[in-house]
Amino acid sequence: MDKLNINFLIVQLKEAFDCLDRGDKEDAQALLFSYLDKVEPVLIPYFQRSKNDLRWLEAIRATSNDKSAVFAAELILNYFKNKGVEL
Repeated sequence: MDKLNINFLIVQLKEAFDCLDRGDKEDAQALLFSYLDKVEPVLIPYFQRSKNDLRWLEAIRATSNDKSAVFAAELILNYFKNKGVEL
C-alpha cells in the first residue's frame, strides 16, 4: 500500500464538510467517497475488528441534530456496509 498523504486527506475531508455546510451534497459525497477510497485499506480491517466507531456513527445518524453530521455518518456507514463490513 502506498503511504497515505495525511495532509492531503485532512484538506480533502475539511473541504467535504465545507461543501456540506454550503449545501453542496453532491461535491461533499464525491470528496468523502474519494477520501474513503484512500483510507479503505486501513479502515476495513480496523472496523472488522472493532465496531465501537461504527456504533458511534450509528448513534450520530440516529440522534444528531446536525444535518451535515447525519449525512456524513449515513454515507460512511453505507460505504463500509457495501464493502462487506458488518455493522
